[in-house]
Amino acid sequence: DGSVPDDWRRAYRILDELKRIAAGNGARLAIILIPAPWQITGEGWQRWVEWLGVDPSTLSRLRPGDMVSRWCAISDTPCLDLREPLSRHDTGELYFRNDHHWTPAGHGVAADAVAAFLQTHRLP
Repeated sequence: DGSVPDDWRRAYRILDELKRIAAGNGARLAIILIPAPWQITGEGWQRWVEWLGVDPSTLSRLRPGDMVSRWCAISDTPCLDLREPLSRHDTGELYFRNDHHWTPAGHGVAADAVAAFLQTHRLP
């Protein structure tokens, strides 16, 4: 597929192999996408791009998650994108200031979403 850059084709091959290895060991692969704070809101994205000092048109806030979600759909792999459940909250309460790590509140939101995802997909 010419529309997929080489680096993403390589990433997809790695994911294919990971899924094959998991299946070979009697497991089922599931993917959980963990977003950086700048992937949650447009305001966060703008601050991130300004901090980087780059032209925002040269980057994509959503593309990394979208590309992995695409692979999940094609390969029939369960995928939870935490952008959606995290976006329902103020990122200031979910991430530490000037840090990409979750606060206890961020961990709580993620844990609830992962628990629901595991039950929905009947994953242990």
